Amino acid sequence: MDMVMETEAGGGRVTADAGGGSATVGTEGRDGVAANGQGDGGRGASDAAQRGGPHGAGAVDEVEVEVTEGGVPIMDPPCYVLLHSLSKKHNGTAVIRSSVGLGVRCIVMAGSDKFTTFGCHGSDAYMDFKHFAKLETAVEWLKVEKKCEIVGIEICDGAKPLATAPFKGPTAFLVGNEGHGLTPEEMALCDWFVYIPQHGFGTASLNVAVATSIVLYSFAQWAQYPEAPREGYKYVLHERKNRTSTKGQVALHTPAEKAAGRAAARAAAAAEAEVAFDTDLFQA
Repeated sequence: MDMVMETEAGGGRVTADAGGGSATVGTEGRDGVAANGQGDGGRGASDAAQRGGPHGAGAVDEVEVEVTEGGVPIMDPPCYVLLHSLSKKHNGTAVIRSSVGLGVRCIVMAGSDKFTTFGCHGSDAYMDFKHFAKLETAVEWLKVEKKCEIVGIEICDGAKPLATAPFKGPTAFLVGNEGHGLTPEEMALCDWFVYIPQHGFGTASLNVAVATSIVLYSFAQWAQYPEAPREGYKYVLHERKNRTSTKGQVALHTPAEKAAGRAAARAAAAAEAEVAFDTDLFQA
């Protein structure tokens, strides 16, 4: 079903086909300022254009955006989020919601194929998910199939400040654990790292979901993603796709994916049982 929504405040419209196709997205802002920062009320070229975004400068009133079968806008160049070691459920839901709002193409989950939807406010239904049993396999898929650079979000030697991050094209951001950040094994899979410079002295780092959201916003600005249409004080939603899996679980579509998922679950259960056995032996 096609859906056309006119936006009064946003000055644009969106046409979406829930079965895959294209969407027309208006890019004029609330004050008549184009999404790239130019216009009668603008302040000149945006930071994205100054930093050499992939599409160049110039006001665009309306652009055609392709959508996936699930109705996710196909922004170019694509951005992916790779989740592996988050331990706090609320951070996962915050990352999902921000990813939906900031144009992420797909959230790739390695290890567990389950996530909490509480706090997503239904936004998870507007995102494509893909699951891999092992992080290394997920990285290989992103690099080989999607031609992504793997960028770790981490405060470490050699990391690039976000404001000058040298984005080039398709990018997958690897998100670390809330406590210890990225592990050495995870860092070894990254092509380079980005960090957010802080200006206060009362916290050692930002919350992982907050940091991820800031990085995703910066990438969207660099890539010059068109702004979604607005109506009143909110952004316009298109038709929600039908769920193809249990709520809060990534759909495993192919027999190979299902077999790999079952094998990973068996391996995790066996490892857990072995640890419990060793603990019992030690206590005895």
